[in-house]
Amino acid sequence: MAPAAVPGVAVAAVGIPVAILIIYIGGLAFGVFVALIAAMAAREVFRIAVARDVRPFTWAGVPLAAAFVMIAALSQDATEAAPRFWTLLIVAMLALSGAAIWLRGVEGKPLTSVGITLFGALLTGGALTYAIFLGGMAQTWSLPEIADR
Repeated sequence: MAPAAVPGVAVAAVGIPVAILIIYIGGLAFGVFVALIAAMAAREVFRIAVARDVRPFTWAGVPLAAAFVMIAALSQDATEAAPRFWTLLIVAMLALSGAAIWLRGVEGKPLTSVGITLFGALLTGGALTYAIFLGGMAQTWSLPEIADR
């Protein structure tokens, strides 16, 4: 094995069993685990944006991505979470728009900064909410019920 692959194998050897255990435990532990993944993924989206000379609000987008997942984890189902998602999105959009003008001015490309921040949070956190809701569906459905549909 190449020496460069050793750290990756070591992380996988520990990380995969831990991930399986957290998935098995489910509930809030699974929600926090998925929220951390969403936050790391959002940070990566913002890093890519910075490489293309776009300045996202990383300090807001990373916790926003995690917040979408935590709303899903703390809700009973998608219909309960939907108004909370919309509220969070609208508040974030208004706050980020104000912060963009206030902190960066018109020359700082505020529309681009706000757009990539919301996109990164929704792409990562919004998409990973499905992991939470699909896990909840598996707990409430039985095989005969699915077969009857």
